[in-house]
Amino acid sequence: MNAPTPPAKGSVLTRPLRTRTTLLIFSSLALAAVLAGAGWWLSERLSSGPKSPRQVRAVIQKFLKKQTGRKDFKSDLASILADNSIWEAPPPVYSNITALVTNLIGGTNRITPRTIRRLISPPTPTPDVLISRPFHEAVNQAEDYKTLYGLIGQELYVVGRLLEDPEPRKRAAGVGVAAEVSLVAQNSTSDPWLAARVVEGYVLPDLALVESNRMRLDVDGLLDLAENAFKAAGETNNVILTYRMLIAKAPDSGRADKARVRLAALLAVRQEWAEALKLLREVKNPSARVQWRISEYEARLKMQKRARR
Repeated sequence: MNAPTPPAKGSVLTRPLRTRTTLLIFSSLALAAVLAGAGWWLSERLSSGPKSPRQVRAVIQKFLKKQTGRKDFKSDLASILADNSIWEAPPPVYSNITALVTNLIGGTNRITPRTIRRLISPPTPTPDVLISRPFHEAVNQAEDYKTLYGLIGQELYVVGRLLEDPEPRKRAAGVGVAAEVSLVAQNSTSDPWLAARVVEGYVLPDLALVESNRMRLDVDGLLDLAENAFKAAGETNNVILTYRMLIAKAPDSGRADKARVRLAALLAVRQEWAEALKLLREVKNPSARVQWRISEYEARLKMQKRARR
């Protein structure tokens, strides 16, 4: 009687997997899916080097389209640009001093009711404020983040139109509107990354327009906006890089001196006294506060050198 033939072994491909092996495979696939999904998020948020304004704006558009599912952001918000009245020059600022001078020159010592009304009335809104009003009204009525991101995209479309205009005052107004968009991104959508990108792509590249057009926009205020936005996004290095770029781009300008003072303060926090001191000594017309800081940094630098001996 022949011995029974043993059962043939199945191939490796058809043999059932062990439970542990199955769990390892599924865990690996899940990890790969998570990494793939987070890849875009990380690549857009981690700074890999300075980008041009055009590149930053493209990143913003890609992000907003992903958040809203929209292909473009053209909207009725841009219709306000057709209103020529917003570009009319505001009346001169009227104060008690100008009223007194006018009365002396005119030979009268009385202030008329019209003058009193002008003294207590609020200043005329600037074009950037007027352009931003419909945007803020829509933001206040928005009920979800998708709508908010859509409104930000629409207002950035308006900003792009303004920044492409040949008139410097309209481009300067575009900077002001972009600053408002950054604040909405920071406060309404709680998205510090987006707020920082708006500053990087729309505000800082045209900062010189604000300085040269003498708008009510303050360069210091815009630098505060930029610094706060970058810090909220955890991008302190971008703050330092921004100030270095501003200094290199126009080293003899007033905004470069403002950047020197701010950059010196940031470096002082890192105890980089030598470079901070060098920056303050390059300020053209140092204030008493800057001069006091120079003395302080000199003392700190001496103490640092002694400690290293």
